[in-house]
Amino acid sequence: MRGSNILYFMSQGIKYFRTNKYISLAAVGVLAACLFIVGNFWLIYLNVDLNLQRLEEENQTVLFLDDSVGEEQFAQIEQSILAIGNVSACEFISKEQAFADYKEAYAEEYDLYSELDENGINPLRNSFSVTMENIELYEETVYQLSQIEGVARIRKQNQDTLDGMMTVAKSIYFVCYWIMGLLLIASLFIIMNTIKIARFTNRRQISIMKYVGATDWFIRWPFIFEGAIIGILAAVISHLFVWYTYSNVMVKLGESIKVLEILPFSQVSGQMLLVTCSCGLLIGVLGSAISIRRYFDV
Repeated sequence: MRGSNILYFMSQGIKYFRTNKYISLAAVGVLAACLFIVGNFWLIYLNVDLNLQRLEEENQTVLFLDDSVGEEQFAQIEQSILAIGNVSACEFISKEQAFADYKEAYAEEYDLYSELDENGINPLRNSFSVTMENIELYEETVYQLSQIEGVARIRKQNQDTLDGMMTVAKSIYFVCYWIMGLLLIASLFIIMNTIKIARFTNRRQISIMKYVGATDWFIRWPFIFEGAIIGILAAVISHLFVWYTYSNVMVKLGESIKVLEILPFSQVSGQMLLVTCSCGLLIGVLGSAISIRRYFDV
């Protein structure tokens, strides 16, 4: 395609957009609304994924060693822990350090351990803090850890809570995927039907061009550029509305619920603008190109 042809097609696309401005603006509004909803669900998906990753990173289990385990065995036990596939890291905590941390955490309740402290008695055990990679393999990994020689007891997290959070996260993933997919498909059909109304006003022009020998693609390209204009405008408008609602709803929600970590919009705005523009462009171009096929049969 020559540069002169591209300029011609672009100018014709802008002309068609202006000629059918009310219908074109209606198409922009419908597509922007769909992309707005899709964008918000995509941000929800990203934030759920972020908090699930954070939960997995903080997924620690403590292994308490038997009192009979000597210092010469610590390195061997550490190697056995790291040899388990789902273990990402482990840290040795001596019973002296554990008791010091305990006293620091409960400094205001000295009466709880004052007698032990005064008599130099340390009731705690040497331990390893173990971090896992995949929270879904939690029970299996705990079982493997319990089989290591020298491990007396394992302090487990509440598995019901972990399972509940995983179930909720998977449900949100499922809902987000389906809603985004269905909305994009629905917006394509809505745009096609909306643009068909505008194409009805151009049917005479299309017929004349067909009679004088113009190829289908020569006729189609200006309408494709018109669809691209609709898609880009809708994407930019939806992006601005998503930015406004996200900044005023999701971010404030994260500030009020301290356990949630909310992605700053600036961190995902560039990626989101690219995605929405790509979706808008694809839907606008496909909707416009498909909607004029019926007028080629002259």
